[in-house]
Amino acid sequence: MAIYPFYNSLRNEVSKMNKGNFGLWFNKFIPLDDKTYKPTSNNNQNLYVEYCAEKSKSIIKDSQKLLEQKHLNQINFIEAMRSLGYVEFVVHAKLISPLITGIGETHPNEVGISFDHTMGIPYISASSIKGLVRIAATLNEIFDEQGRIKENFTEEVIDDKNFEDLCNIFGYSEKNNSSRGMVIFLDSYPTKTPNLKVDIINPHYGPYYTDPEGKTPPADYHKPVPIKFLVVEPGTEFVFRALISKDASGYMEKIKKAYDKALTVEGVGAKTSIGYGIFDKLTYDEPEEMKKIQNEQKKEKERKIEEEKRLKMGEELKKMSPLINYALK
Repeated sequence: MAIYPFYNSLRNEVSKMNKGNFGLWFNKFIPLDDKTYKPTSNNNQNLYVEYCAEKSKSIIKDSQKLLEQKHLNQINFIEAMRSLGYVEFVVHAKLISPLITGIGETHPNEVGISFDHTMGIPYISASSIKGLVRIAATLNEIFDEQGRIKENFTEEVIDDKNFEDLCNIFGYSEKNNSSRGMVIFLDSYPTKTPNLKVDIINPHYGPYYTDPEGKTPPADYHKPVPIKFLVVEPGTEFVFRALISKDASGYMEKIKKAYDKALTVEGVGAKTSIGYGIFDKLTYDEPEEMKKIQNEQKKEKERKIEEEKRLKMGEELKKMSPLINYALK
């Protein structure tokens, strides 16, 4: 039997929860088996993940307005930073394989996933993007377009001087010397609330990996133990935004190539070695739906300004003498 390990007053509400923060629900409001205390749905741990995927359809979809506001907040932040000499860098890309970030996060189901703390929507953190883009930029410095090591990168001559441009772009930290990078990375969010689907890991050699004495061989007669987990569905579009200092204008091509390699070759998140987290680049511009939402926001702001002016004028007219008011009529 499934139980909810918290106050009785919350149990009925949580069991009926169809809107709100899915990340909170997934990480905190977890039905557990009353005997094993493992995540469950119908007394089956894998069915629980399918239950979560189904539950996400209604809860995450309810957060579309919050997601749109998050994109607007980033766009407005970028606009404000222009006065400090930064220029906008945007990549609009589509997933062509499943994506999972935060697979190592603590979760009773063993396989976690990262959700934005306030919205409960899967996202890609800025720190992850920075690390990935920096690795891709380093690989671009070492290998040519055919995948061969460049002549100036033999083992004997690889040193920090080879990566001076990357230190300028991304910053560096040493014991008595450090420098801030020229790029500010922002978290990446999907353009629309994404669909989550169930994926599977199917370890075949459990006894081989868990034998403390190392005497059990990896063999086909071991029983596979399937583990199901949630991933972001292919086809989901994400927006990657960054701010680049005007001092980095000469590095723009390197930054662009690094993003290309990071998203379309290296992959984002976990399990990239088997093809997860690969994107297909669409444009170096804001998605059309974002532009539309931004224009609507500007129009609404202008409307409110005009309304405030009209009300203020009305208040001023009320203060005038009756004779002037009569004349204005």
